Amino acid sequence: MSDNLLVDSLQQHLEDKRVQKAIEIQSDIRAYLGMFFREHGFIEVPPVIISPITDPLNHPVLDPSIDYYGMKYGLTKSMIFHKQILAKEMGSIFTFSPNIRLETPEKEKTGRHLSEFTQIDVEKRGASREEMMSLVEDLMIGLTQHMVKSRASDLKFLGRRL
Repeated sequence: MSDNLLVDSLQQHLEDKRVQKAIEIQSDIRAYLGMFFREHGFIEVPPVIISPITDPLNHPVLDPSIDYYGMKYGLTKSMIFHKQILAKEMGSIFTFSPNIRLETPEKEKTGRHLSEFTQIDVEKRGASREEMMSLVEDLMIGLTQHMVKSRASDLKFLGRRL
């Protein structure tokens, strides 16, 4: 596909009101998550895009990497190592972590794998499992209430209910 066709296809995709609403909802969710974690004493840290250390994952994936000044760097598949190190020094951290997972060809047709996505990574030094579960429960309750209040018409437009 030529570059012009790709640009035209993207333009057409972004003209779709459903896509626009989904992007607006995603933006609102990210804003709420950031506010929630800051109010609970967390510091937002920048995501790691490439690193000499990254989680190898527990299933086969293609491993994109580059050699940069004699050191091998891989695209971040997970920030688990980085967030544990950061939390040890910073206490409570969160980040919106972009991830790339280049799955093996046999998974292409399953419809269950995204090659690119963003996840929120959260770590709190010394927190118990129960404490983190309670925090996430509060987050989900608050986020759901917020979305029902602020995005009800958009959710209805997309055929979704909370």
